[in-house]
Amino acid sequence: MSQKKNAVSATSKAAKVAAEQVVIKGGALGAVVAGAFAAAALHESVLLGPVQILCGGGGLGLYAWDGRVRQPGKGVARPRGFTSEEDIPDAARVGASAFVAALAAALAHAGTLTLAAALAPALSLVGKKDPRGVFLAHVKDRGTRAFVDNADPLLGAAGRLAGGLLTADDLGDIDARMKPLPRAAHDHGARLLRAPWAGPQGSSRGAVHCVAATDRAGAFAVLSYEEHDEGVLVPELGLLAPFFAEPVVRGQTRTRPGHALPARSPIALLSLGTNLDAALGARPGTDVEKALADAALAAGQGTLMSSEAVIGVVRSEGAAASLQDA
Repeated sequence: MSQKKNAVSATSKAAKVAAEQVVIKGGALGAVVAGAFAAAALHESVLLGPVQILCGGGGLGLYAWDGRVRQPGKGVARPRGFTSEEDIPDAARVGASAFVAALAAALAHAGTLTLAAALAPALSLVGKKDPRGVFLAHVKDRGTRAFVDNADPLLGAAGRLAGGLLTADDLGDIDARMKPLPRAAHDHGARLLRAPWAGPQGSSRGAVHCVAATDRAGAFAVLSYEEHDEGVLVPELGLLAPFFAEPVVRGQTRTRPGHALPARSPIALLSLGTNLDAALGARPGTDVEKALADAALAAGQGTLMSSEAVIGVVRSEGAAASLQDA
């Protein structure tokens, strides 16, 4: 292992390059945020899909940010709902994005990188006149308020007139406050720390990607996002809203507006003792639970660097490395 102080790993080359560009100044947390924004610049569905973030070490504390898509429908009465005989429009399956809210909250906690700096690599990947590039530039200047400012195209695609549930209140009221990571028991000599909401539940028809980083302060961060090919287009913004929301159906309990909708959580921090030793993410197409469990077993046996089911970064005796650099 080389004597590097920083290391980055990702399932996407563009996300890794973006993370590497900012890890020295922005630290581990800033690096994974930059990687996620780069992915959002290149794929139309990322910005309106789920994101999940874990961090620990280096004085950051052990925390998670829940950027899963939220169930829409805030601020309005329950609709009558669809009957079993009706065709449910695609708009009824579109939720409220918490992507930017979660990333901005994570950056605020780290305090090392501005939103503009985190978005700089992403903005270099998309044309200034491209609708998605224009919207990302708006996010750079306005943060989560960019969604409120662009309510018309979003509500036009997934609001009531389109047969959807999305409301103006959904766009302006996203709670993405950090949550403490629960402690976990050691398994095969290693301990995996995962998001409070993580578990076998949560499915997705999209590809789940991960970005992990560690910095010279000893901090670790790992993040997951998703790419989808199916959803509702928002052409004015160059975006695709993937299907996560639960339509309201007569005779069935309504999913509470604002509820975080299930999504796979393929990320974990790993500890072999009192300190953190790695940040891991399952590769796309793998069995998430098995991949992370096998990685923990490999870490306990001292063979984590040869693991092929996960990406990630590790620290050993002060040196940092990404798994694929072994």
